[in-house]
Amino acid sequence: MEPEESDLLPTVGADIVFVSSDGVRFGLHSKNLEVGSGGFPPVVEGNGAGLIATTPVPLPEPCDVLEPLFSFLYPEKWPHGIEMYFSDELLDIAEAAEKYQIYGAKYHCHGKLK
Repeated sequence: MEPEESDLLPTVGADIVFVSSDGVRFGLHSKNLEVGSGGFPPVVEGNGAGLIATTPVPLPEPCDVLEPLFSFLYPEKWPHGIEMYFSDELLDIAEAAEKYQIYGAKYHCHGKLK
C-alpha cells in the first residue's frame, strides 16, 4: 500500500520528502527548508555532507503536527484555522517548532496559547 500524501504539501515538484510517524508523506523544497528552519542540516546535491534529498526522511511526529508546522515554511500556505487546534495540539506543534527551529510556527503557537 502506497503511503498517503499531504494535500497541503504534496511530493510532486518537491526535492525532499519527509514521512510522518503515521505514514503521511510531505514534499518540501530544500530552499524553503534551509531558509525557514535552523533545525535541519543543509540540503546538498551529490555526496556532500548534509541531508540528501533522494530518500524519504522519517520523522517521529504525526501528520497532525507536521502539516501545520511545515506550512510555516511557505508563507502563502500558513494554516488558516490553526487557532482551531486545542491547546494540547498547539503545544505539540510548538514543541516540534522548537525542535526543528521553525520559529514562525513557534511564536504563532505561543501567541495562540496565551
